[in-house]
Amino acid sequence: PRGLPDTGDRDWWVPMVALLADGVAPEDLFPMDLDRAYAKLDEIRPHIAVWWKSGNQLQQIMRTNEVAMTMAYSGRVVAVTDEGFPWAPSWGEAVRDVGYMAVAEGAPNADAAIAFLNFYYQHADGHPDFIRTVKYGTGSAKAAATMTDTERAGIATSAENYPKLVVADYQWIGDNRDMLRQRWNDWLTQ
Repeated sequence: PRGLPDTGDRDWWVPMVALLADGVAPEDLFPMDLDRAYAKLDEIRPHIAVWWKSGNQLQQIMRTNEVAMTMAYSGRVVAVTDEGFPWAPSWGEAVRDVGYMAVAEGAPNADAAIAFLNFYYQHADGHPDFIRTVKYGTGSAKAAATMTDTERAGIATSAENYPKLVVADYQWIGDNRDMLRQRWNDWLTQ
């Protein structure tokens, strides 16, 4: 049994991964051939035991062995493995979907926020503890170099893992947002 996300905000993840599973090379993913993606999803749908909705639900199905394999948020996998459960991420052709820290234009304390970001990124010595706490990498090579091999193995942005990740065409995704969401919802509810 497998698990796949239905989080309501990443309706392009699963079709993208379906194309990879169907043999499409990472550099040929976009524009996405959605007919091919959904044909592959029709094939694997009977094996999906859980369509997880949140990171908490993802971790629960991993802890209870409701699934033997799942698409997952990397930090949630690391958290579950840190608890002693026998899971491990596979980085080959995983989706590179990163978050960023930013300061909104017109923010009331923009100067303080920018000062914090400058401090944060100029002091890599604090990153390992941050990474160990949140279970996600910061992109700091200096920080990663101070961590153990085991710790780096769970960080998507480590030098060992980052090159294995597949980069999405976010412009195409943004331009096709409504269509992607509609196609996903139509398929999932049939």
